[in-house]
Amino acid sequence: QMCIRDRSTQSTGESKAAMPHGNAAVMPSCFGISFALALLSLACWGSWTNCFKTVQSRVSFAHFYLDFAIGLFALSTVAFLTLGGGHVLHRDEDTSGSYLVLADGRDTPWCKIGESVAAGVIFNVANVLLIIGIDLAGLVVAFPVAIGISLVLGTTLTYLIQPKGNPALLFSGMVLALLAVVSMARAHSLKTCRLDPDEPCKASPDTEYQALPDTAAPATTAETLDKPVSFKTSMVICLVGGLFMGCWSPIAANVMNKDHEDSLTPYFYNWLFAAATLMTSVPICWYLAVHPISTAEATTLAQWSSYPVLDLKRGHCWGLLGGAVWEVGTLSNALAGNDLGFALCYALGQSAPMMAVLYGVFYYKEFKGVSSAVWFWLMTTIAAYMGAITLIALSH
Repeated sequence: QMCIRDRSTQSTGESKAAMPHGNAAVMPSCFGISFALALLSLACWGSWTNCFKTVQSRVSFAHFYLDFAIGLFALSTVAFLTLGGGHVLHRDEDTSGSYLVLADGRDTPWCKIGESVAAGVIFNVANVLLIIGIDLAGLVVAFPVAIGISLVLGTTLTYLIQPKGNPALLFSGMVLALLAVVSMARAHSLKTCRLDPDEPCKASPDTEYQALPDTAAPATTAETLDKPVSFKTSMVICLVGGLFMGCWSPIAANVMNKDHEDSLTPYFYNWLFAAATLMTSVPICWYLAVHPISTAEATTLAQWSSYPVLDLKRGHCWGLLGGAVWEVGTLSNALAGNDLGFALCYALGQSAPMMAVLYGVFYYKEFKGVSSAVWFWLMTTIAAYMGAITLIALSH
């Protein structure tokens, strides 16, 4: 039995040769393929920051992030027009017609379209707030607060929108993932502590962002800023960023819920999401370039245009690749959500920090020579994430 639905040879009374309007959308139709896509989203969300780490010392984050948004939008467009068959509505995705048709004599789902755009805007604002929050408060404080809130809020609200799966197993897995976030922050705290026990622990600038799943920027602490921000302000930024980050997934679930007659296809939703991300990234990147949140020098978007495209030292290619990797993860998560349940896929995707830990241990060798206490918390992190993935998978 085929696990991929590609019914381009099916029709509604017309032969294949008489259908110039595109193809049926490629969709997963069995648990194995859907779960593999969910795991792919986890891997991609935990991997794209490696692209920034490659050019971190030579390219400002504002310039990289703009390339990231362009790469995200470009690949989402290609996916929508090819694998997605250009279909807008879920009820049309198995046909070979209805190419780029919004209504076809039926009501145009403007509400769903608006919600998709809103999801992209909310995500982008949340992502930037998370970057700023971690930059000001430090990874150890901000990461559990922002990611913890987004994990709990996003999973809960998404499940309320689409109550699919065993809630006991799903939320038990969510708790384990939350434990893993706290354990990872503890490991990072111990790793960056100074040898003098009388000195307070401070994050190391070149390790601050090593374990981030979906954000990356040159790391500093509030003390290095020209105008130090209070801890209370930093925490508010982290809280708001976490709240925003937990809100785009339930919107996505509502937009793509197959029980709704006017639901959108994952491909079209993803394209709208990416378009909104790109549109909001332009003013955000302009502001971050002129007013950098760290000790990086101020720059302009005009300087961004001077970068070569394929230069491996500071070219646009790294940002474009990072956006493409994140897009593969996001589209995979949306496709899997149609079958497994969006709450399950969101909770699974939020285990992406495990990938950052694995990269740090095995590729970047960041934990070479650390104390046994650090290794204990690292192993606790990995074990908790593996347990979370198992429970979340069993909840289907």
